[in-house]
Amino acid sequence: MGSLEEVSTVPLIDISPFLSLTSTLESRGNVIKQVRSACQEYGFFELIGHGIPVSLQRDILLCAERLFDLPLEQKKAMAMSKSPGLSKRGYEAMGGQVLDKKPDNKEGFYIGVETPAEDQRAGQFCIGPNIWPDGLSDEEFKEPVMRYHAEGVRVHETLLKIIAMGLPYGGDVFDVLMTDPVANIKLLHYPPNPGKSPTEAPVGAGTHTDFGTITILLQQPGHHGLEALHPSTKTWIPIPAQEGVLIVNLGDLLQKWTKGVFKSPLHRAINASPHHRYSVPFFYHGNLDTRMNPLDGSGDGIDETAGEHIAGKLLRSFGDIKD
Repeated sequence: MGSLEEVSTVPLIDISPFLSLTSTLESRGNVIKQVRSACQEYGFFELIGHGIPVSLQRDILLCAERLFDLPLEQKKAMAMSKSPGLSKRGYEAMGGQVLDKKPDNKEGFYIGVETPAEDQRAGQFCIGPNIWPDGLSDEEFKEPVMRYHAEGVRVHETLLKIIAMGLPYGGDVFDVLMTDPVANIKLLHYPPNPGKSPTEAPVGAGTHTDFGTITILLQQPGHHGLEALHPSTKTWIPIPAQEGVLIVNLGDLLQKWTKGVFKSPLHRAINASPHHRYSVPFFYHGNLDTRMNPLDGSGDGIDETAGEHIAGKLLRSFGDIKD
């Protein structure tokens, strides 16, 4: 494989100068400019210099493999329907989500901020206790997953600070959003392509935008499948799966807050290979009570909340809401 720059199809951004205590203002400013440009043109970029150890990335991908290798009955015992209220934790069966017109050819597992069942908020949308597999020890699953969760929240909030500094509304514009945030990992498994050629592969995740603020995706190295639609040219861009490289895409909330200046791009996943494919998207929604009013103050103040928007989209995709 060539260098990252040679195989990059969307901007590749190194944020280590922004994180370094010894960086110059110019180098930090360059990171802010690169992120702003990528958000305006693509809504997608590749990320390095984020500080999540490769060893931890490998660990959580192994967690995904271990989980989905469990017997189906054990996975069904952790079904999302068993999580309290609308907390949406646990196992999503193959074909259980419809992001476009047909059921997705994938299975998933949701994990978020650990909220005890006795907490009065438990059962609210995306808030509640996690469901852990009995068939895997804490060392094999829970501990590496929650370490990755903590690291992912750090990277998300670093990106929000960088994005804020590229906007004309003050560097603290997202501080309230980052108070008591909802941030959910979803382990994903795409089965091998059952067809005789790549063109016969079923769609793993249908064409969609992400519903929240920012998504960071970890892909299994060498197992490609993600494609992003360029907002201007309307052409599909393949996003290669490379070790150490995270994929960042913006969600609907940032597009709404910036009145379309930043893009929430359409994307899809197709596993055209004869091999199993695992990935770990991490959805940062933020504080769900945050209003979706444009940041420039032009809204009427009665826009729906982040939680209302995300809940409507997510629940429809699982058939909990019928139009």
